[in-house]
Amino acid sequence: MPDTYELEISPAAERDLKRLPRSIQRDIVLEHLPEIARDPFSKSKPLVGMLKGERSYSFGRKPEYRIIFYQKIAEDHGREPVGECPN
Repeated sequence: MPDTYELEISPAAERDLKRLPRSIQRDIVLEHLPEIARDPFSKSKPLVGMLKGERSYSFGRKPEYRIIFYQKIAEDHGREPVGECPN
């Protein structure tokens, strides 16, 4: 398993991020995305149904925020990045 995974942020996720309060944006970028990159599986849950194959990372209370992401196999050098996608 690599030390960290590579994150790819979708354009839709970037738009969603910009709509959030600045303090939440900062927390996501500085705290939560690095946490997902370090270990995408220990603090996330696999989703079922239409979102099967994707994972959910939740944080915060009232409101609670959720980052949904999936793992894709990189074509270069056999690395396995985790791609982040919007709710």
